[in-house]
Amino acid sequence: GLLLDGDGEPDWRQYEELGKLSAKQQQQAGRLRQKERKVEHLRLEVDRIRAKESSGLSQGQQDQVARNLARIEALQEEMEELQEGLREALR
Repeated sequence: GLLLDGDGEPDWRQYEELGKLSAKQQQQAGRLRQKERKVEHLRLEVDRIRAKESSGLSQGQQDQVARNLARIEALQEEMEELQEGLREALR
């Protein structure tokens, strides 16, 4: 049977752990993991900058937060597309 996630969709992470992804699916999963790490890094940077907010942020810091948030949003959209592609392939 299919290995499903909480949304009832095929869970590519479980398939990956069990070694049941094709070479192409493994590449997609690798790209997804890279994007996840990048999002986490950007979030940590935003959190570090915002921790300084009480003393006021410089324009450069404000700009960096805005750039990071925009990049996070773009990465999340890319990740959703990759995940959907993996789910389709696993159905």
